Amino acid sequence: MAEIWLGGTTTAKLIEGAVLEAAFHCEHGYLLFVTDDIPFEDTLTIYLLNPQFKLLDSVNIGTAYSTGNFHLTVEPSAREVQFSFIGGFNWQLTLLAAAEFCLPLFNEPAGVRRKPNFKRWFKLSCSHNSV
Repeated sequence: MAEIWLGGTTTAKLIEGAVLEAAFHCEHGYLLFVTDDIPFEDTLTIYLLNPQFKLLDSVNIGTAYSTGNFHLTVEPSAREVQFSFIGGFNWQLTLLAAAEFCLPLFNEPAGVRRKPNFKRWFKLSCSHNSV
């Protein structure tokens, strides 16, 4: 567990994860990218928190026996973050203007786990980097 601090002050909110890879202020609050730092089974968790640090949405990306290496591939925009994580895969996170209905387990790329919920605040897409 890790505690969220903002501007040198604790928010008294806890999240799962070990390494904060990136954090962005967005229209809904805050978008955090956190890895677990577990060799050969690293995972990336993306949190969307409102301005009071209440969880709006989150996903977990990872597979067994895979080591992740997070990095941004393009400078983030107001609604999109592009990054790579495991293997030759490029990811795109798109923030939605408002929460939308989704069916758990059926609307996500392979390797993405979202807690059972019928709404989401962002979409993820994935493509293989053919370098």
